[in-house]
Amino acid sequence: MELQNRLKRIEGQIRGLQKLVEEKKDCEMILQQISAVRSALYRVGILYVTDHINDCITNTKKMDLKPGEAISRFTDVLSRFA
Repeated sequence: MELQNRLKRIEGQIRGLQKLVEEKKDCEMILQQISAVRSALYRVGILYVTDHINDCITNTKKMDLKPGEAISRFTDVLSRFA
């Protein structure tokens, strides 16, 4: 639920950014909003990766993964995010 709320907030930020660009607002203002959207997306990514890793840890035994396989999955997810 928290991820959905954050994504909806980002969606609103994007709409606001589109309006700023359409209205040819100040470059500094637009870049500040781009930075805010990027930071918000990064935080969503961190939350998602954290949830995914917690889920993998919980399900490692159920999935019958060897420790090396679980670590490989974690690092794969992290490398795609970084």
